[in-house]
Amino acid sequence: MQIAMSVKSTKIPNPSMKTVSAQTKITNGTIVPRMETNFSDYNYRRVDGKCELIGKERIISGKCNNEGDTYLASSGYRKIPGNTCIDPDSNRKDAPVEKECGKDGSTTPPSIPIGDIRHVQHTFPSGSLSYFYLERSETSSGDDETIVMHVGNDKIFISHDGGAKWDPILENQNVVAMFSNPYFKDWVYYVTDDQQVYYTRNRGKDITKMDGPSGLPITSLPGIAKFSFHPKHAGWLIWIGDQHCSSGGGDDCHTFAQYTKNAGETWHDLTSYVKECSWIQGVKNNALESLIYCEQYADKTGDQREKMGELTQLVSSTDYFDTTEIRFERVIGFANLDEYVLVAYVDQDDKSLRMAVTVDGAIFANADFPPRFTTSRQSAYTVLDSITKSVFLHVTTNDETDREFGTLMKSNSNGTYYVTSADAVNRDIMGYVDFEKVQGLEGVALVNVVVNADDVTKDRDRKKLRTKITHNDGGQWLYLTPPETDSEGKAFNCKGGLEKCSLNLHGYTERKDVRDTYSSGSAVGVLLGVGNVGDSLSSYSEGNTFISSDAGVTWREVHKGPYTWEFGDQGGIIAVVKDDSPTDTLLYSVDAGKTWKDYKFSDERLTIEDIATVPSDTSRKFMIIAHEEGSDRRVAIQVDFTALHDRKCIPVFNFNANDLGVLDVNNPEDGDFELWTPVNPDPDAGKCLFGHEAQYYRRRVDPPPNCYVGSKITQPHRVLRNCSCARTDYEWYFPTDLKS
Repeated sequence: MQIAMSVKSTKIPNPSMKTVSAQTKITNGTIVPRMETNFSDYNYRRVDGKCELIGKERIISGKCNNEGDTYLASSGYRKIPGNTCIDPDSNRKDAPVEKECGKDGSTTPPSIPIGDIRHVQHTFPSGSLSYFYLERSETSSGDDETIVMHVGNDKIFISHDGGAKWDPILENQNVVAMFSNPYFKDWVYYVTDDQQVYYTRNRGKDITKMDGPSGLPITSLPGIAKFSFHPKHAGWLIWIGDQHCSSGGGDDCHTFAQYTKNAGETWHDLTSYVKECSWIQGVKNNALESLIYCEQYADKTGDQREKMGELTQLVSSTDYFDTTEIRFERVIGFANLDEYVLVAYVDQDDKSLRMAVTVDGAIFANADFPPRFTTSRQSAYTVLDSITKSVFLHVTTNDETDREFGTLMKSNSNGTYYVTSADAVNRDIMGYVDFEKVQGLEGVALVNVVVNADDVTKDRDRKKLRTKITHNDGGQWLYLTPPETDSEGKAFNCKGGLEKCSLNLHGYTERKDVRDTYSSGSAVGVLLGVGNVGDSLSSYSEGNTFISSDAGVTWREVHKGPYTWEFGDQGGIIAVVKDDSPTDTLLYSVDAGKTWKDYKFSDERLTIEDIATVPSDTSRKFMIIAHEEGSDRRVAIQVDFTALHDRKCIPVFNFNANDLGVLDVNNPEDGDFELWTPVNPDPDAGKCLFGHEAQYYRRRVDPPPNCYVGSKITQPHRVLRNCSCARTDYEWYFPTDLKS
């Protein structure tokens, strides 16, 4: 997640997915007997006390190749996620049932040979496509893979099977925007061109109109945050509407914020003339659950549309604006990072940007920067990350158009003191920064730095970028070690050592979709990127595709030319497709990029816009977004690897008395997985990364087993030891910095 705040522009958030844990309640230590009300399953409905199939049969095992063949399928019941009732010894409601192919009122399951890959193409009406997956959470039922697709500027389609079948929804409405609740992932909100709101609580299966407060339409003013979702209460919502803004509405058009605590059944007033109102309690911070911040204009008269360039006040309340407190004047914006809330404001005296931080939403402290920043004018901040109990912050030091760069800083544990981590880190005109954390591992991140910053500042040259990596959370940055040979076995012409020649990768600021990251939290330690070996980063079209299997310590070139990529089955499948020219073929690897096979997904060559899967990267279904050359129509192609393997991987294949495969924690490498330990490129650190040596499960690649990973694996497998502190475990502390 990156949030840019500057004197020149307002806050620009990037979408991100957050996970909220399920809540468990234990009453009097009582164990509840198992009852039918504790069961449900996707694709079934209750008819006369029985479960009736309403969709495609979900096959658990078996095939229909010959007459009389049988297969196992769902009974129609599924234990509700989180329910703790005791399973009976027999007659379990959710036990699979055996069915004969073509009988029992069921649909004959398709005969898909093991090892086959299938694809389905759907053509949408003219217009661009934007989409998001509804990631599953502990509160979700069923096992669907739901995608919501916005077509053009007004049409919505939905798929519940990962993109094979699409259905239009809200066909009589022109939907101009859609919002997913980042905490309760089954909830989605749709906004129409006449400022009406529709929403679903169950992943699009039912859609209901949400009547706003007193008929107040959702705002259509630019730069206004329409909704705020509470991280712990699904039905708590802040809605910003507008008043007197329709044609002929007069000269007092303005926004008005109201809130509901029961999903829109009743509404209550907050305040008017606002840019944003937000619940402040995060998943991790200590703020009160009723605490709300609002950015509002001090002058609550006149036409708000004429105030767009003015600074705002930050106002807080814990009693829904019965009483309020002005926290800051002249505010640029604020960012809620769960553990911290950061506020950017303009100093009254020198008109420079300043920052304050709070960990509980009540007490603020000013952010203290190294001495060389205390007297300099600061024009923009970009809040980058707060995963490792500190904040990464980019402070712009050169804001000239197309020559932007700045200093990457890292805070202490409460976000108040900052030290320099890296200088001349690249950013773009929108404030986004070439900085990215490696998912699933602590302390590993990549940046692109401007190596000719002095020449760029003096307008003598364009920016030249090189990529650096850290394995100790920004304490030390090193250039990427290039491979010795390319994908054709030819040696790279790389001389002068790492300071002169390294691997350089295109980063965050050049992505067509910021969700297309180097790494995946479920494919631990595997990274892909497009770049080149040399003294600086070349153009994207001249780049080739590289992979690392050890968290960026070593790299291999795997394909000539730029490819876009996606991880599936927790790294068990890596799919890539050409990104620079029309193609009809996808390449995939089941051994972490060591070998590749091709799959033809179209009869004609298409220009690829994206390849995607569920955000957790656990699915074996991929969706390719593309368009025909010279055509405005888009297509979505599902490529389904589900039948590639019919056996689920297990860590070890022992058998108990009931002939069930079980995990033997004492012999974890006897099965389909290996235990991988990341290493630090610093020889003094060895296998210690961010203070400890840990082991992670990864599907074997040498040779790859004929199995799929399936459900999410808890990582890491175990922490072997906490390491003795070395130089790489320390960083310079305020008031010094790494440059002084």
